[in-house]
Formats: sequence, structure tokens, C-alpha cells
Amino acid sequence: MPLTVRDGALVGAGMLFASGATLFYRRKQTLPFKLAYFAAWPTLGTAILFAAMPRNDRLVADMKRHGLVTEEQIQEAHKQSIIQMQHIQDAAKHPNVKAPASSGS
Repeated sequence: MPLTVRDGALVGAGMLFASGATLFYRRKQTLPFKLAYFAAWPTLGTAILFAAMPRNDRLVADMKRHGLVTEEQIQEAHKQSIIQMQHIQDAAKHPNVKAPASSGS
């Protein structure tokens, strides 16, 4: 998958922080090591996730090409996703209200 500018920037920053953490660890400089190590995890971890995750538009195109879904099914899934997000937002706004019981199993 091609890297975007954001992905490349995160990879570069993460590698810089990881290299700095290694350098500071070898020099026994604890405070700079802690700071670099702390910064390396979120930047490099996020970069790896962004680079490894498939893009939604690519997944939809592949599923259409293989005949796994139709345009109507994609639209219906999108509508259901929006409804679910609205329910989650409502639940976050009113934390003391219990959610309805699940109809599954």
C-alpha cells in the first residue's frame, strides 16, 4: 500500500524517537531516554497501524469487483453505520440511561 504524507511523517518521527531512545539508553541518560521512548510508542505505533490498515474505498472496490456486494447493500450498510454512531453518541450524552436489551441470541 502506498504511504501518504501523514503516514511517512509518522514513520519518520517514530523512527527518530526510537533511535533517540536507543542512543540515550546506551548513554545511560535516563530522562531523555524516557521522553524519547514515551514519544516513540504513539508515533511509530500509529504509523504502523495506518500503513497496515486497508483503506475503505479500496475494500469496497474489491468487494464490488468480486461481486460480493451491490451498491444497494453498501448504501444500507452505510445507513446502519450512521444509525449505530448516533446511538453511541446519544448514549454518551446520557450515561445514566440504560441501553435497550440486545435482540440477538
